[in-house]
Amino acid sequence: MAQCVILCGGKATRLSKLTNGVPKSLLKIGQLSILGHQLNALKGKIDDVVLLIGSHKNRDYFEKEISSLSGQLGMKFRIVEEETGLGTLGALKNAQSFLERKFLLIMGDVLFDEEVSRLFKYLNRGYNGVLFVRNTDHPQDSDLVSIDSNTGRIVEISKYPHSDAINYASSFGMTGIFAFKRSFLNSIQPNQKMDLTYYLSRMNCRAKSRIKPLMSLNGFLAVGTPKRFNEAETFLENRNQLKKTNLTILDRDGTLIKDSSKKAFVLRENRKLFEKLRIAEFGDLQTVNVIVSNQPAIAKGIKSLSQVEIENKVLVKLLKQHGIEIYGVYICPHHPRKGFPGEVIELKVHCHCRKPKPGLLVKAVNELEIWVGESRVIGDSARDFVLARVMGFSYQHPFFEFNWSEIRNWFNFLVLEVKFSRVFSWSSQNFKVEP
Repeated sequence: MAQCVILCGGKATRLSKLTNGVPKSLLKIGQLSILGHQLNALKGKIDDVVLLIGSHKNRDYFEKEISSLSGQLGMKFRIVEEETGLGTLGALKNAQSFLERKFLLIMGDVLFDEEVSRLFKYLNRGYNGVLFVRNTDHPQDSDLVSIDSNTGRIVEISKYPHSDAINYASSFGMTGIFAFKRSFLNSIQPNQKMDLTYYLSRMNCRAKSRIKPLMSLNGFLAVGTPKRFNEAETFLENRNQLKKTNLTILDRDGTLIKDSSKKAFVLRENRKLFEKLRIAEFGDLQTVNVIVSNQPAIAKGIKSLSQVEIENKVLVKLLKQHGIEIYGVYICPHHPRKGFPGEVIELKVHCHCRKPKPGLLVKAVNELEIWVGESRVIGDSARDFVLARVMGFSYQHPFFEFNWSEIRNWFNFLVLEVKFSRVFSWSSQNFKVEP
């Protein structure tokens, strides 16, 4: 199995009235502590746990907790103390001799229902680290990650509190769950006080390109404030009620129907694709098929929203005749550029829902009340490929006969990848982090 490091040494200043000197990770939510809920979620996936507890004064608390849990979990535990407070990254460096070549890292106040072990596969693809990000309804007090919508790479990491220049609309919240290679710590000086998020935010573009952001549609709750601590029991109850499924995310125009810019609305019959979609399972879980489509013609004034909705109803009916069940159709009516005759001004905006941004997937998961496991994106454009890349899903093209326009789109995407990794890279000697 694998190793997990849990950072349990936080001072919990915002929860001081609840802790009464007890470490935050050991606060009870229902029958279990926060740490107990984390370990239960990791059961069967992790067999080696390293607890970074901060001060030696916390050791007795954690030894007592481990003795009550370890027999049920089948995990090996090690406790690492700090003589002085070293911050999240400093504490991790302090424990480097205990770490495996690859390890999971979880902040001690995070509840989650994500399959966190899937982070490891990206470390096998040349990345030095992987971090889960998500849509957040409280960006003002969250650490944030901006992701390039063309490449799926990290543009900027911003630690709370933020400057006035931060663009909340284009940022996602960090979840406090990571996977790293041990070699990531080699450039950190021992016994140096350092915060992990601050360090990541100061990395140069080349170094950031080796950190993979992975968007999650499943639930996370950092119980760092009294308000969110009080929401924790509800979060855990809702988590247990969600139906576990895999998603098949289908593009519409060019994949399921022919060019919809023309008046004729014609189903694009693809026998091999339809056979895939009739199968009730993908991976180990039931599959839910949803259509996710950009419809900029609405913003441009070429079509009305009601026209597109009628087309979608016809499409769902036609697919049902072929034995394919569609659980929802989600469209983005926006377009970022102005200057089209008859355009709808209020829809000419930069939004969260235009693919490859994941806003429509977040909406689908919330409306369908599902937990998303191994999933796939099926579409004919580079946007579908980037969406799959950002989400960590598999990508499938519905056809193998590319037209020249699509070949050009894919070429442009590859050019962007090269530009991002080469043009903006510079020597690591220019990278300096102040403690």
